[in-house]
Formats: sequence, structure tokens, C-alpha cells
Amino acid sequence: MPHKQSSAPKIAVLVNTYRRYSFEPSTRDSFTTTILGVAPSAKIDFYDPVDAQEYPRADDYDLVVLSGGTADINAPEPWVLKMFEFIRATVAASTVKLVGVCWGHQAVHVALGGRLVVMEEPELGVTTIKLTPQGGAFFDFAAEASKLDMHQFHRRKIVDPAPEFVPLTEDNQSFMSPDNRILTFQGHPEMNAKLAQSILADAPKYTEKLTAERRDGVSKAMEREQDGKAIFERIIRWINEK
Repeated sequence: MPHKQSSAPKIAVLVNTYRRYSFEPSTRDSFTTTILGVAPSAKIDFYDPVDAQEYPRADDYDLVVLSGGTADINAPEPWVLKMFEFIRATVAASTVKLVGVCWGHQAVHVALGGRLVVMEEPELGVTTIKLTPQGGAFFDFAAEASKLDMHQFHRRKIVDPAPEFVPLTEDNQSFMSPDNRILTFQGHPEMNAKLAQSILADAPKYTEKLTAERRDGVSKAMEREQDGKAIFERIIRWINEK
């Protein structure tokens, strides 16, 4: 039987990051801090689908979040293929709300029929994203400005989303499924500047081809104000929406 949400939402976060990376614990901390900042009573459980091959029983939760990661979705390792299976099975057999963040956003769309390409240059730092009319209606806190400011940390992007998904922003940055059950973000609403800098230190390939001036600009962009907390507040409200 599907889990019935209480006043304290139960949230499963799948951390799609190898444990060998020094920023893996900080990734968990960033989700905890951001979610509890807007929903102090939330119960958050973390799962490791990479090294431990752990997955939640989706119907035990109100929300399942797929985190960012660095694995190549276009040349998937066995655990990535298993993630695709989990996404398809959850969509087919569960009523839980599902959120994909960065790598998770890409995995959702590829698993459900979308297409991903490598970018000529990575997108890093807090970036301003323009909302579509549908996005303005959903992100009500940003409707007047018609934009979101969100951390970006990726070098691949979706060029063809999963069929029938509704764009909430321009440039394939955020989508909603037609049944209002899946929400995806190319950016990182959970991220803060400290985590962004930590990942950058552990993943030098993102900036190895950038000039010193460009790297300095990226560092400064990671310090900009962003809408992550407001986005997660909206996600928590969305859990109860049909």
C-alpha cells in the first residue's frame, strides 16, 4: 500500500557519488541542512546505490531524491543501469514523488527516453535561469521575477527530455512530468558554496581547460546568492499536490 504522508514527510535521498570522494559526506550534509531548514520535522534516510547498491522501498516514502554524481550516463557502469531500472520501476509501480538533481535529472530523462550530450565547457557556479510560463506558475515565489538562481556543476546536459515532460525553465534546466509526479533540476538546489568548492577541488577536470581568469570567475560565482532554500520549500509543498 502506498505510504500516506504525515505532517513529517519521509524523504529518501539516493547519493549517486562514490564513497572515495572526499565531498560525499558534505553532499549528505547539504541535503540535510537545506531540507530541515524548510521542513524541520522531515525524516531523511540516505541510500548508497553506488558502492553498497542500496535502494529504498519507494512506497515507504513521500519523496525520493536522486542526487548529483559524476558517472558517465552515456557509457553506464552496472550500477547506473540498475539506477535506470529503479527509476522505471518506481515510475511504473509507485505513487511516490520523485526529484532528480543534476546527475539525477539526467538519469531520469535518459531512463525514460531522453538524450544527453557532453558540453563544450562545463557550467559552474550560481546561474540565473529563466522560467517558462509553466515554471512561473509552479515556482510561485519567483513568479514576479520569472527566474531562479541556482548552483550549477555539470559538463553534460539533456538535449532531448523524456517524452511529454513539461519545461519549467528555458535551456532544459528543469522539467515536470505530465502526471505531476516527477520534478527534475539540472542545477543543485541543495548546494552551498562550501560544497561547490569542495567538489571542484576533488574534480579538477571541470576546470583544467579554463583560463585563470575564468576559474576565478567560477569561484566568485559559487559565492552568489541563490534560491535553493525556496526551491526546497516549494518541493515540500508539492509533495501533497495531486
